Amino acid sequence: ETDRKVLPYVDPSGRRRDHIIKMLGYEEDEFYDLVGSIYVKIMAKEDWGSFVELGRRLSVKPGVGSCFYHLIHKDGTRIPCIEVMQSP
Repeated sequence: ETDRKVLPYVDPSGRRRDHIIKMLGYEEDEFYDLVGSIYVKIMAKEDWGSFVELGRRLSVKPGVGSCFYHLIHKDGTRIPCIEVMQSP
């Protein structure tokens, strides 16, 4: 449990995804100070559109969807990712 007023990164079962913080080279406090609950702050800017579009599509028509994007490591390395989202 975090005492911060941010959304923790969780997997579909509700478990915290602290491994993302470590994978990107950050300490937990450092990561949340930088990102807060705004996930796109660690995403390559050119990939924001596909991520936002996926969320929009699923808010209009429930189902499952995915998109490809890059997360940016603390050292600047681009890490390829695939996000799968499901809406009721």
